[in-house]
Amino acid sequence: MRIKKEMVGVVLIVVFVLFGSAVISCSKNDPSPTDETITYSAHIKPLIASRCTPCHLPPDGFKTYFDSYPSSKKYIDEMIRRIQLPRTDTASMPWKKAKLSEAEIQKFIKWKADGLLEK
Repeated sequence: MRIKKEMVGVVLIVVFVLFGSAVISCSKNDPSPTDETITYSAHIKPLIASRCTPCHLPPDGFKTYFDSYPSSKKYIDEMIRRIQLPRTDTASMPWKKAKLSEAEIQKFIKWKADGLLEK
């Protein structure tokens, strides 16, 4: 009987260790809002250039262009709405590329919260 109790104790320790490391691993992968102020020039423009081309940048774009600070600022609410939609929604963006990561989406949200700063 004593062996079984020790075995249960060992199993419980292993489970706790594995569970604890899984929680720590998940928390490292979870995008947490940065304390850094997000600006169009430093953070949003590069994301648009890499994730929203060619549809929203000239010369190949055929939709609303987001190649400038004023146009990106003007359409921020719609941009945030559409990048948060599930891929199954036909209005989800980006249309021809993989969905933005949660960290990328959070940059757009934080840019708005930070006051839509240009630089």
